[in-house]
Amino acid sequence: MAISTPIGYQEGPTYPKLTLINYHHRDSAKDMLGKCPVIYEGVPEVMPAKEEAFAFISAVARHNAVVASTTSTFLVTELARLTGSPERFMNAHWLNPAHLMPLVEISKEEETSAEAVAQLVASLEAIGKKPVVCNASPGYIVPRIQALAMNEAARLVEEGVASVEDKVNQVRTDLGKRIDQTNTKLDQVRTELKEEIGGLRSEMNTRLSEQTDLLRQIAHNTKRN
Repeated sequence: MAISTPIGYQEGPTYPKLTLINYHHRDSAKDMLGKCPVIYEGVPEVMPAKEEAFAFISAVARHNAVVASTTSTFLVTELARLTGSPERFMNAHWLNPAHLMPLVEISKEEETSAEAVAQLVASLEAIGKKPVVCNASPGYIVPRIQALAMNEAARLVEEGVASVEDKVNQVRTDLGKRIDQTNTKLDQVRTELKEEIGGLRSEMNTRLSEQTDLLRQIAHNTKRN
């Protein structure tokens, strides 16, 4: 698949839909890939398929294109060596279901340039995604946190603390909503802090101005005497 124009979200009746995606056969995709500033790879999660895909991309992509793998299996350090430009390569892990979840985890390595990271972030933000950046690590960020929660849920069932049904109901009716409400509260606190800091800054500027005027008056009177 080659994307020749920016992708955008178009609100549908039940969920946003991706638009402006062009599909091409491998042979006809060469010219399109040569025009793309950002290329996302999404072939099956087996190394031979990755090697073939990146060899093809490296041969046809423009010299300054940013390339990102959507892999959830391979580290960025493993895949970067398959490309001719590791400084412009990253992993971009889209959280599933990708059409509903805005988060994308960008994984970079030591050779990844800051310019490439900024370009990939801008590409994702342009389609309504919320990218976060991390270093190379198995599981990225969210899957590692999920694994801890899932392991603890299994322990609760094994220890007889709660049944599977009760645990599922707890997650559905409490945990998810609590996280959502916490995010809402954090947004409110952040807004209130910005307003309070803005007010304090204005008050401090006023006091500094008054003190400056007073010091000038004292200096003037001192010269006169």
